[in-house]
Amino acid sequence: MPAVALNQLLRGYLEGQAYSRPVMAIQLLSLALNIPFNYVMIYGKLGLPALGGIGCGYATALIMWLAPLFMLIYITLNPQLQQTSPLSRLAPLHRDTLYSLFKVGTPVGCMLFFQFLAFTLITLLLTPSGDTVLGAHQIAFNLSTPPMGLISGIGIATSIRVGQAIGAGNQRQARFSAQTGILMALSAAVCIALIIYGNRARIAALYTNDIRIIALASQLLPLVALYHIVDSLQGTTNAALRGYKDTRTSMMIVLSSLWAIALPLGSVLALKDWLLPAQGPTGFWIALCIAQCFTLIFVQRRFLKISQDKDTAPASIATTH
Repeated sequence: MPAVALNQLLRGYLEGQAYSRPVMAIQLLSLALNIPFNYVMIYGKLGLPALGGIGCGYATALIMWLAPLFMLIYITLNPQLQQTSPLSRLAPLHRDTLYSLFKVGTPVGCMLFFQFLAFTLITLLLTPSGDTVLGAHQIAFNLSTPPMGLISGIGIATSIRVGQAIGAGNQRQARFSAQTGILMALSAAVCIALIIYGNRARIAALYTNDIRIIALASQLLPLVALYHIVDSLQGTTNAALRGYKDTRTSMMIVLSSLWAIALPLGSVLALKDWLLPAQGPTGFWIALCIAQCFTLIFVQRRFLKISQDKDTAPASIATTH
C-alpha cells in the first residue's frame, strides 16, 4: 500500500505538470518488467527458489516499488521540474493546505469507493438468479469498464487543462478546455458504443460458448452502449469540475443517482413484479442508464453555473468547493 500511495502521488504530480507521456512510458515499462519478474519468481530462475503463486505477489510488489522509483529518477533528471520538485526541499506542513487537499480529494475518493460498492452490490443481488444471468451481467460489466480507459484519459487531461487555466486566472480558457474535453469524450464514446452495439453477439462469444449466456449478454450490450455514452459525458464533466476544485457537489450528485435511483429502481425492475415482470439484469442496466441521465443533467447544470465567465472576480471560481 505505501508503494501504491507513492505511485499515485508522483503520478498526480507529473500529470498536474502536464507530463503525462513519461507517466505512460513508466507504467508500460513496469507492465513489461512484470512478465519476466513473474517468470523468475514463480518458476525459480536465476538461482532463486520457485515460489509459485506467492512469487507472483512478490513480483507485483517489486514492480509497485519500481514504478515510483522510476518517476523519482525522472523528476530528479528533468531540469524543468526543479522549481516545483517535491525532492528539492521538505516543506513544513500547513494545516490549511492539508485541509484544502482533503476537502478536494476526499469527495473524489468517496465517490469512487461507493461507485465500486454499488456495482458489487448489484452483482451480489443477481447471484441467486443463476449462472446464466450472472455470466451475462459480468460480460456486460466487463464491457462497460475497459473502454472507459480512453475516456478517463480524456477526463484527466480535461481536469489538468482546466486547473492550469484557473491557476492562470483565465476563466474563458478554462471553460473552453472543459467544453473541448466533453466533446472529445462524447465523440470517442459514440464510436465505442457503435462498436459494442454492432458486434454485441461476437463480443459476447469471446467470453463463453454457452448459447444462453451469449443471447442474454447480447440483449444487455445495447444498454451498455447507451450507458457508456452517458457515463462518459458525466464522467468528463465531473473531471472538468475537479479542475475548478468543485468535488463535493459532484460526489453528492453521483452517489444520490446511484444509491437513490439506480439501486432501488434496479432492484424493483430486476427482481420484483411490481411495475413489470422481473427483468433480471436488464432491469439493473435500465436503472443504471436512467440514473446516469439524471447525473448528467445535474452535473452539466453545475458545470454551467461554475464555469460562467467571471472576469471581474477571477478568484471566486478558484476557491469554490
